[in-house]
Amino acid sequence: MPQPKTLLIARSNYRVDPTKIDATEFAFPWFDEVISKAGGLGYTTTDLARENDTRDNFEDSIAYDDPLFVTGVGHGGYNIYTGQNTEPLLISGENDNLMADRVVYLLSCRVGARLGRTIMEKGGIAFLGYKQDYVLCGQEPGDEYSHSFAECSNAIINALLEGKTPDEAYNAALDKYDEWIEYWRASPSPYAGEMIKWLLWDRAYLVNYPTMLAPTPSILPLLAMGLIPVWLFKK
Repeated sequence: MPQPKTLLIARSNYRVDPTKIDATEFAFPWFDEVISKAGGLGYTTTDLARENDTRDNFEDSIAYDDPLFVTGVGHGGYNIYTGQNTEPLLISGENDNLMADRVVYLLSCRVGARLGRTIMEKGGIAFLGYKQDYVLCGQEPGDEYSHSFAECSNAIINALLEGKTPDEAYNAALDKYDEWIEYWRASPSPYAGEMIKWLLWDRAYLVNYPTMLAPTPSILPLLAMGLIPVWLFKK
């Protein structure tokens, strides 16, 4: 059985297109806060970062560390979550059974549409993620725009680490989305409208299973990938 105070983070950081900044470059450092919080709460954390974010390392950590909580950032699709350089880490019907008896939050496109469901079918305790493309905005990693998205994402895993239920973690994220949406509604920034649009988008497509489970769509493209879009603002 998974160990109660154990956390596995699988976070990639690379460019699919070498000429364009990648969403993983924005989201990768968000998990530094998670690692710090987990340490303060007495968790044992395995951080598979960059080149260490491979399927072999991921599956080895599941086998030997037996984490209760699994999270990370990577590009994904309806049936797949990937690591560094789009190496598949989790695939529906192939190794999703590894998430049995675990609580999973994946910051990735589309994984909530099918992969999250099959994880639950294979005995997962809970799954949180996005059922459509996850979109973030910013000019550069760590700026005030991307920070809004960071806080909404981290609200989920931070709440789980604090011992809150998946439903409470989901609601904590919704509250944080609402907080930032109101902030940008009052902001004079020329990008406030775009911020509100994409915060509302991510909020709408965040799923929380098993609470929100419904019949699975009958047709989904096999392994269809979605690269996390970055809505880049001019400096």
